[in-house]
Amino acid sequence: MKFKAIPIHPLYEYRITRNMTQADLSDLLHVSRAHISAIERGIHYPSLKLAQVIEQVTSGFVSAEACFAFADAMNAKPSKR
Repeated sequence: MKFKAIPIHPLYEYRITRNMTQADLSDLLHVSRAHISAIERGIHYPSLKLAQVIEQVTSGFVSAEACFAFADAMNAKPSKR
C-alpha cells in the first residue's frame, strides 16, 4: 500500500517552530482558532487582507502567495489515467 505524502502548510510550520498554539496565532491575527485550523488544513482560503497580515505578522516566513498555493494544491483533483 502506498501512502500519500500530506503537504504541510507554511503557517503550521511557522506556528510549530515558535511553539505557538492555534489560539496564540489567532489572537495575533484577530481571527478565530477554527479559522486558523481551516487555513492550515487547506479547507479555507484566507482573504487577501488576511494573507497580507499573515505575511506581515510572520515577517515574511509565510508569504501571501504561499497561503493560496497551499489551498490550491490541497483542493486540486488528481488526474485520471
